[in-house]
Amino acid sequence: MSGLRVIRPFLKDSYWFDIFPNVDIIRECKSPIFVIHGMQDEEIDILHGRQLYAKSAQKIAPWWVDGGGHNDIEFQTRGLYFQKLKNFLNEVGGGEKKESSGTMTPKRENEKVVIQDQVLPIDRKS
Repeated sequence: MSGLRVIRPFLKDSYWFDIFPNVDIIRECKSPIFVIHGMQDEEIDILHGRQLYAKSAQKIAPWWVDGGGHNDIEFQTRGLYFQKLKNFLNEVGGGEKKESSGTMTPKRENEKVVIQDQVLPIDRKS
């Protein structure tokens, strides 16, 4: 929901100094939002994911990962994780463009990554 409410869950409102007031601004997002949250996340309670989903304007069915923690979902459920992401991209992108192998493969073009005709800049700082 918000950075401050992770450590102070009894708070009902975000304060001006909260660095992640996500629950307050998520409705402003015009893009579809796919919420993935581990049901056994001990860092950020699943209530945060549920509230973000409830308040999002462009709803895509969320994925509440049984057994998922805070930073392990993509490792514990690797195949399903990538299938869910692929399904999300297909849903918002209007369909899949298959290569001969039948898989989506990002392509590098002049310091950019192209996925389904969407060009994303490559972050060289990480």
